[in-house]
Amino acid sequence: MIIIVGIFHKKMTTALLIAKKQGKYTSGAPPYGYLKDPEDNYKLIVDEKVADNVRYIFQLLLEGHTLNESAKILNNEGVITARARRKEIKGYDAYANRWKSTVEETIWSHSMVRRIVKKMKHIQELLSLINQPKASLMVVRLFIIQKKNG
Repeated sequence: MIIIVGIFHKKMTTALLIAKKQGKYTSGAPPYGYLKDPEDNYKLIVDEKVADNVRYIFQLLLEGHTLNESAKILNNEGVITARARRKEIKGYDAYANRWKSTVEETIWSHSMVRRIVKKMKHIQELLSLINQPKASLMVVRLFIIQKKNG
């Protein structure tokens, strides 16, 4: 029985690695700012409803705001959180049994902002929006590292 489970696990792992190398999205819920393509579950598309929010997060950071300051600004302006957006899409709160807080009580935090910043796709989108060459990606990375450390 253990051998069969081991073989099955190895085949699943190999299949996922192959899919990732082919550029397919193999994780669960897509990151904030993206949706799974209804025609291809392995492809992500931009969530136009919150795309401007993602751009705004990067704008705040590029203006010199820290992760905490950015989170406070997002909360003060009532920007929808990832959890609230997932509830809008699915029609229910998938995290209701995991956390004591409700969707309405969930607010932006520095870690939520950092998670979005870490996604390279968002950074590449930012660079295309401000018409900067790909070489500028390094400048944005350094900026984020400096903000994190300082």
